[in-house]
Amino acid sequence: MKVQVLSSAFKKNKETSDLPDREFKILDQEQNALYTLSEQFDIRHTTYFLWVVDDRVWVYSGDLGTFFWENEPDKKKWQRHVYARSDVPAPSYLKEQRPRLHQR
Repeated sequence: MKVQVLSSAFKKNKETSDLPDREFKILDQEQNALYTLSEQFDIRHTTYFLWVVDDRVWVYSGDLGTFFWENEPDKKKWQRHVYARSDVPAPSYLKEQRPRLHQR
């Protein structure tokens, strides 16, 4: 299944600060939520949301690190991975923007 929509929005986090956090959802082409990330990313730090081939979604957060989610269609879920603990190369955009952190 090729999912083509990545939605990101600001959401106020009353627990940590008065500033909103950034969150994302993976939507199908009819705008139905397929996955909603439970983590939120502080907007005070650089944050990138990227969609790449093979239904893989990447998030770089200046305070939390780099993560990616892969679609597991047979299980109907999205699996979260920590970039630093994986063998998956980072997207070229992250290598260009943050080369010291994304060397593979």
